[in-house]
Amino acid sequence: VYSKLSLVFKEIEDYDSAMENLQKAKELLSIHEDKFKEMSVLGQIGSIYKRKKQYAEAKEYYYKSLEIAKEIGSERGIISAKSNLAILKMYQGDYESAIKIFQDMLATDSDKFLQYKRNRLITYNLLCEAYTHLGNYDKAYEYGTKAVKLSHEYGYRNTEKIAHENLSKLHEKLGNYQKALYHYQQRSDIHEDIANQKILRINKDMEVKYQTSLKEKKILELEKVEKEKSARLLILLYALIFSFLIIFFIFYLYQLKARSNRLLEREVKERKKAELRLNNQKRLLSFIIDSLPVQLFLKNENLEFEVVNAALVDFYHLEKEDFVGKKLEDIIPKLPEYRDIFNSITLSDQQVFENDLDHEQVIKSFDIVSNEDCWFNTKTKTIIIGG
Repeated sequence: VYSKLSLVFKEIEDYDSAMENLQKAKELLSIHEDKFKEMSVLGQIGSIYKRKKQYAEAKEYYYKSLEIAKEIGSERGIISAKSNLAILKMYQGDYESAIKIFQDMLATDSDKFLQYKRNRLITYNLLCEAYTHLGNYDKAYEYGTKAVKLSHEYGYRNTEKIAHENLSKLHEKLGNYQKALYHYQQRSDIHEDIANQKILRINKDMEVKYQTSLKEKKILELEKVEKEKSARLLILLYALIFSFLIIFFIFYLYQLKARSNRLLEREVKERKKAELRLNNQKRLLSFIIDSLPVQLFLKNENLEFEVVNAALVDFYHLEKEDFVGKKLEDIIPKLPEYRDIFNSITLSDQQVFENDLDHEQVIKSFDIVSNEDCWFNTKTKTIIIGG
């Protein structure tokens, strides 16, 4: 995305924005290790620097692109990087160095150039231009005519146009104005032909789009008519179904209400019976617990008292409200003389809850009322209530 955005900014000559997007693209490609795309982006960065006439920076990035091309074995990348370096030399007016790079490419990469015809034609045109600037008109003519001949043979109209333009300038320098005019006319004819072809292509595309839009419009109109027909049929069908459903739903609600009323009456009767049984069981259980001569209590998982019997509260001369909902540590202030016993019981209860094991212990204490030693035999057992 960043690379494509840079092309847009480059087209409108906003080189700073183009450079910013290319640098972002380079960072992302370095992270993802996409060498091929990174090679291309480095070349584009070099081109931006070239347009900004920052030739040293352009050269640096062209060489970076060339290094990656060699690393990954990209023949097209190598040719492109070398061409960019040669063109950069021409921008700087160093035509001899540019020619040397182009000649080296033609000598060492001749087989590759045969595969990439357009690159070869561009190179011939650039050599013609470079030799013309150096005044070596024979060489300039040699490469210019090659570019014209091969461009015409391969059907590359743009490179053929540039070749005729170069030869026109060459013959003008030599004073061959008739030949210069011939090549200029050829260049103009090709330019006009390219423009006409482009216009014809645009017109053809517009005609295709127009005919396509007409067909799509007709199809949409037909689809609209069919949809309206289908919609009317569906509305009628839905109305019939809806009417049937309403009648069925009313009947179902009537039946459901009658059944619910019967079930509700039965449930109310059964609940009253269950509540009566539960109250009786609670009273019986409370009576049994309070009648036991041993101290009995139930605690929850937070070690808070849920149930205590009369023997327990009478022993400590307290009320049931002093125990229920509280922990032993909350009762210690009222019974400080039993601190050690309560702490031992609390520790035992914690072990029972953590290990889910029954526990029994005998605790020795001193009764300050009778002024004698006393013994507490405690038994702790876990009971799961309510699942």
